[in-house]
Amino acid sequence: MKCNCNKLIFGVIIGLVLPVITSYLIYKQQYHGQYPFKEFLQGLIVLKSLGKLISISMLPSLIVFILLVTYEKLQIARGIVASTLFWVLVVLVVKFAF
Repeated sequence: MKCNCNKLIFGVIIGLVLPVITSYLIYKQQYHGQYPFKEFLQGLIVLKSLGKLISISMLPSLIVFILLVTYEKLQIARGIVASTLFWVLVVLVVKFAF
């Protein structure tokens, strides 16, 4: 049975969820749960560093994108590109709004 997993929606989901998971892992690694995650994000807003965290959190998506292109899963890779554009817009809004 052949897997029909090469779909755009899988890439969008991966591209949206992976930076959130990465941000949370950065928080756990750096602060070991000393502060609640919400306070951590509020502190980043005060320090004007939330955009930097989001940008760094998108790096695993780049690695997944390169792997998907290598294995010719181009529809999933397109979904990751689309969700990356969403995160770029979020970073721009955060940078200029806060």
